[in-house]
Amino acid sequence: MLDVEALYREHADDLYRVLRRRFDRSVPDAVIEDASGTTWAIARAKREQVREDNAMGWLVTVGRHEVLALLRKRRFEILTYDEVETADRRCSPELALEAREMLELFAELGANQRLALSLRAAEDVPLAVELHDGGHGVMVRRW
Repeated sequence: MLDVEALYREHADDLYRVLRRRFDRSVPDAVIEDASGTTWAIARAKREQVREDNAMGWLVTVGRHEVLALLRKRRFEILTYDEVETADRRCSPELALEAREMLELFAELGANQRLALSLRAAEDVPLAVELHDGGHGVMVRRW
């Protein structure tokens, strides 16, 4: 019989990491955590049926199925008004037109200006960017 408690102590983080890697970032961490927890509960309930030589493979398979089941279940959840309002704002034609105009303006900038603005957009690179009058120069300083 499989010692689920010992397996949990040794591999709980491993199971979470494997499941997190199998699904892209559109799958919330909460879904992965819920699926991991459910997987361990199923393993405890079915510990007589799990082969010890392939316990981790069994856990990953069950965990993957649990993530997929939770994702299917989430498709039918009722959205709150705030979630609908946020989705409406992100999908508006006005926003798409504004984004297109911004990309066209971005394409008109010089190579150094595009680079500076691209670096500024990266959250982990704090920069001070100054565009000179007429768009003829750019000054970049790291903080």
